[in-house]
Parts: sequence; structure tokens; C-alpha cells
Amino acid sequence: MRTRIRRTAEHSLASYGAREIELERKTRKLEKKLAKAEAVIEFQKKVHELLGIPLKSHELDEDD
Repeated sequence: MRTRIRRTAEHSLASYGAREIELERKTRKLEKKLAKAEAVIEFQKKVHELLGIPLKSHELDEDD
């Protein structure tokens, strides 16, 4: 019985490690996607400024 418990614990730890790696990979992917989106937004702001087109104000702050 002790062997079964040990195998289950080892399997659980291995699953946890794989899950953690997958979550870290997804986090990096989303951070890259966010950085691209922020770059596009900044570009759009500059284009609007250069063309003299006023931007609509939103209730959310830029920090959100």
C-alpha cells in the first residue's frame, strides 16, 4: 500500500510540474501579445496626434 501512495504522490508532483511549465508558457505568450497590442495603441495615438484627430476619452485610465 505504501508503494501505491508513493507512486501517486510522484505522479501528482510530475503533473504539477508539467502544469506549471504550461502556465508559464501561456503567460509568456500572453505577455508578448499584450506588448504588441500596447505598441499598436501607442502608434494609433501618435497617428491621431499627427493628423489632429481627437481621440475619444474612455472611463478607464491608461494604467488599467
